Amino acid sequence: MVWFWNFKYLNKALKLLGVFLLLTFILDLSATWMANNGINNMWVFHFHTVIEFSIILWIFHLYFNSKTLSLIIYFLIPAFIGFHLIMIFSTMSINHFNGIERAIEGIIILVFCLGYYIKELTDIEEEDILKSWQFWMFTGFLTYFSGTLFLFLYGIKYMDEESFFSNWLIHTFLNLILNLLLAISLWKGRHRQI
Repeated sequence: MVWFWNFKYLNKALKLLGVFLLLTFILDLSATWMANNGINNMWVFHFHTVIEFSIILWIFHLYFNSKTLSLIIYFLIPAFIGFHLIMIFSTMSINHFNGIERAIEGIIILVFCLGYYIKELTDIEEEDILKSWQFWMFTGFLTYFSGTLFLFLYGIKYMDEESFFSNWLIHTFLNLILNLLLAISLWKGRHRQI
């Protein structure tokens, strides 16, 4: 809602962040409906992983505004999609959990988040970091991806029924925190430019 009402005031990165949240919402609804109707929904998570990685890295591209980082991002997005497709067709199926890809995605995004914090520590742009939309966005990504890194990595090996339920409870909690922090980011950034 924050995104929709403030769309014309948002910069490109925040508009894209809103698109990401909208797509995630639609995919989550679809996956939940499929699970409730006994339909395997793992292909939705594969699709979501590729969309999520691509959009988040493009947001980072817009924020950092660096030729070197842009080249790295231009390489990483198609490389990750290619790796993901190779994993689907060679070692697993579209109907199985994609923990390795999720872990690699998390590591790459965490590296960019750390880059943001290093940039903030060396080149302070705002006196009150809590007023910065970037702080809330990067904190959301840092919280979610650091929290789910091992959850997804070990989820492949230890995916019995009992641990599956507790893993998804943890994931749901971290996802709620992410979405709350991203909503704050959209709210804080409604009148700011990169």
